[in-house]
Amino acid sequence: MRAHFSPPSTPAEREEKWHSMREAHFLAPSPYVWKAEETLSYMDRQGIAMKFLSNVPVTLPALQPSNDYGAGTMTGYPAWFGLLAASPTDDAKKAIGEVERMSGVTDGRAVTSYFNGVYLGDEMLGGLDGLG
Repeated sequence: MRAHFSPPSTPAEREEKWHSMREAHFLAPSPYVWKAEETLSYMDRQGIAMKFLSNVPVTLPALQPSNDYGAGTMTGYPAWFGLLAASPTDDAKKAIGEVERMSGVTDGRAVTSYFNGVYLGDEMLGGLDGLG
């Protein structure tokens, strides 16, 4: 099972993100705080043995600390959490660098399917023949 997580943040950062999510029509009733212990408790109640954590910030400065936090959580709870490390979609060299940086640490990769107003399946990206 895959599940989203979020690294620690300040109350002001959570409030700001919550307002932007509400503006984008997400119906979150309050600012979200992810905690490994609460997730483990939920997993136990639901009979879930393991989750692969995933978080895909869109900028490299946000993405690297998120990957590091996820890797630390995975290391702290190795029987319960795996990690799909995020890779940036706006710069191929940065993406390769982040894949190399997280190599051997994570269970896989995750990318956002939407960047700069374009979904990865958009026809304008059809020039990527041979990659499918």
